[in-house]
Amino acid sequence: MPDVNIEKRDRPASSSILVTGDFLLDHNVYAGTRLSPRMSDVPPTTFVTSKGGAWIVRELLAAMGKEAGGPAFDIVGPDGNAKVQTAACTATHALWEPQEGVGADGKQNKVWRLSRLLGFAEAAAAASAPVSAGQPNADIVVIDDGAAGIRFGSPAYPWLLTRKSGTPKWVLLKTVWPLFQGGLWHELVRPDGMADRLVVLLAVNDLRRQEARISRGISWERTAIDLARELKSNPALAGLRQARHVLVSLYSEGCLWMERLDSSGWRFSLVFDPQHMEGEWAESKKIKGEVFGYMSCLTAAIAAQLALPEPDLEQAMRAGLAAKRELRRLGHGLVGEAQPGIPYAALAKSLCQPKESAPAFVTVSVPQDVDAWAAGGRKWRMLENQASPRGATGAEPLYGIAKRVAIFGPRALIQAPLAKFGKLQTVDRDEIEALRNIRQLITDYELDQGGSKPLALAVFGPPGAGKSFGIKQIAAEVMGKETPCLEFNLSQFSNSNDLIGAFHQVRDKVLEGRTPIVFWDEFDSGEYKWLQFFLAPIQDGKFQEGQLTHSVGKCVFVFAGATSCDMQNFGPPKMDASAQKEFGLRKGPDFISRISGYLNVLGPNRRQVRQNVRQGGQSTLEWVDDPTDICFPVRRALLLRALLGAGDKRLHIDRGLLAALLEVDRYTYGARSFEKICLHLCRDKSAPTRRSNLPPDEILKMNVHDVAEFTQIMTRAEDFQKLGEKLAPAVHETWRQLAKEEGWKLKYGMPYDQLPAEVKADNVAAAQRIPWILELAGLFLAPRQGGSDRSDPQVQDTLETLLAVLGEEEHDLWMEFKLVNGWRLGKPRDDDAHIHDCLVPYRSLEEKDRKKDQNSVRHFPRMVELAGFKIVTRKPKTGTQPGGTATPTRPRARRGRKNS
Repeated sequence: MPDVNIEKRDRPASSSILVTGDFLLDHNVYAGTRLSPRMSDVPPTTFVTSKGGAWIVRELLAAMGKEAGGPAFDIVGPDGNAKVQTAACTATHALWEPQEGVGADGKQNKVWRLSRLLGFAEAAAAASAPVSAGQPNADIVVIDDGAAGIRFGSPAYPWLLTRKSGTPKWVLLKTVWPLFQGGLWHELVRPDGMADRLVVLLAVNDLRRQEARISRGISWERTAIDLARELKSNPALAGLRQARHVLVSLYSEGCLWMERLDSSGWRFSLVFDPQHMEGEWAESKKIKGEVFGYMSCLTAAIAAQLALPEPDLEQAMRAGLAAKRELRRLGHGLVGEAQPGIPYAALAKSLCQPKESAPAFVTVSVPQDVDAWAAGGRKWRMLENQASPRGATGAEPLYGIAKRVAIFGPRALIQAPLAKFGKLQTVDRDEIEALRNIRQLITDYELDQGGSKPLALAVFGPPGAGKSFGIKQIAAEVMGKETPCLEFNLSQFSNSNDLIGAFHQVRDKVLEGRTPIVFWDEFDSGEYKWLQFFLAPIQDGKFQEGQLTHSVGKCVFVFAGATSCDMQNFGPPKMDASAQKEFGLRKGPDFISRISGYLNVLGPNRRQVRQNVRQGGQSTLEWVDDPTDICFPVRRALLLRALLGAGDKRLHIDRGLLAALLEVDRYTYGARSFEKICLHLCRDKSAPTRRSNLPPDEILKMNVHDVAEFTQIMTRAEDFQKLGEKLAPAVHETWRQLAKEEGWKLKYGMPYDQLPAEVKADNVAAAQRIPWILELAGLFLAPRQGGSDRSDPQVQDTLETLLAVLGEEEHDLWMEFKLVNGWRLGKPRDDDAHIHDCLVPYRSLEEKDRKKDQNSVRHFPRMVELAGFKIVTRKPKTGTQPGGTATPTRPRARRGRKNS
């Protein structure tokens, strides 16, 4: 048994932590490249025995205690410097090899990472190292259960759980598969035991090894919902529902937290990286090789928080995930260092500074009523959480988020998953899930060295949606940028000989040793006559030419449809028996059965669904807009930034023009129409994008369904801006009140009518930018109908939630006004010389100055009410101007595409 030590801190400790569990000895072989005794300049092969298992947690906590500003606690557990008694520990063996990485100094270099597990040694008679009964009590008990002994009858846990002198405040159990096994677990979860103080930490893959269905790498929404459902109701996981807290680690990208409430319910939260799914962070950094100790990092972070009077498990999860990444990045240190091993000091720094080391992680609440959402035709989307503090926006499109994305780029999506596939970016859950499924299919197909038959995929969408773009980006990401791509339009083929010629072209590319991507555009043309010719090539990997049979080889067939907007409605209507029979004769069902996956491309317009529409007393099937698709403005925003070449920079664009581009009902030919308009707008990329760059109305009518609506949206704020002088006194008076409340010294603290002309103009400009800043939050102005007609109660919550981004825009527009009026940066402030010390980017401002901008935004409801307006959460109807007058517009006809 290892020696036991109580390690005291110099500063007062708030709690004591006992570390126990399965203590392992790791025998590591670091494979060097020194092939000759005289090669002193290359690393030799080194054998190092280090302490693993529960020792890693203990050493991490000890290192955290040494960090400046780190947590204060006493550690009760095995002394890390004590002599190791090998008979008491289970031994493991592993091979480590040099891999590309960085050192603690951040410089690129070779580091040691795990190459191969060599397995366990013969089990020891006493595999665990518990503390003795004579040791003092601890406030926090950390049990590292590695299924190596402590769970199966060690003398440690009776002492831990039955002490007469008191019980610990918290018991943290890090456990592995097989779950819920051994006497330790049953002692912990018994009703009169530790269940109300039990925190369980485990990896998601250990849950997947149980009888639980948890998706992998499709979308964060689906993974979170799957986990919440299984943890809440799966009988195979009933044991976890006894614990007070359950934390499920999803590699270094996320962690789901289930908290048992006193009211016998549960609350679920997800801490995650919006830009990476499980396992994607290391892949994006091109990090190869593994390391031991990931879960120990998370365990140490949680234990340190539990030792505090008010534990913050959310912060612990962020810190633990960041430390996992740091461990993966650093490995076991630089190749060539004297003693390879876990970089405890660097990990402790990451664990103690979560704000600096974990900026990539955000937290969302996971709903438990997703079944009710689905019954109403809706899906939970994290993107909606940013639209309103309450999340549920109903059928209102996400105009506010779209405008923030258009201006600031993807960084405006603070808490929403963002998926990148080459040059393609998307935030729509449906698209993310479909694209990830396609990527997984292509990845698995490419890894299958014995594959000889084509992988068949289908892509559907309205005309102009850009059906081939997403597949090409995924193929380049998975198979390489030099992947050959062939495209054939079957509507241009006259007979089967043309198709055989195309097959030969595909075969030639395969024989060159590459896996080509082959697009079959309009494969459903000619009343589905081409479907029969693809059955044998897909099923058997062969095609017939006269009496000769040829192999197609390994390739990816992508079938792009022209008669349906989605896979679900491909083919004739189900109620049309005659058409269904003909579809069967054309081998339609046989063809569908050979498709391995599909992608429904959405484009810049609303998703289309096929419904029965009654016209003139008759019912016909038509493609109509889907009211549940509220993400189309965000898709437009991402496409706009790509077409205008904004990159990662702020997009400078006419605000009314941006509103029209994102809010107009429909683009006639989808992405093609949107792109044609943008080509006119980006003639001069060095100048801001203005409405004067728009094409003539005759051209605009070809691409926009309703030009009158487009114009009305673009000029919507003009009436309010005309009232700027009326509202400016309210703006100034608000500033005077704020200065009085906050103790600010205002140079111009006199009443509005005594202000200099330029200062009055400054207040007018502040009033005129209110509509735009509100629109960034998805809020709009509408005329008040009386004294009791006030802004929606939800408005203030929305403004508070988005104060940071709205305050940034308020500052940027204020700075823009100052600069064009001859002001310049300098200290001290001198208004007479037009010098101001706040003419810097928002993020460079002092906190007190940022709060001034935020306070201005916070008081928008009061300002606009003084001018006869109110703030609403839904977009005003087309034709209603902020000034209260209605402009006649022609009705917006829904031109549905009839079923082909």
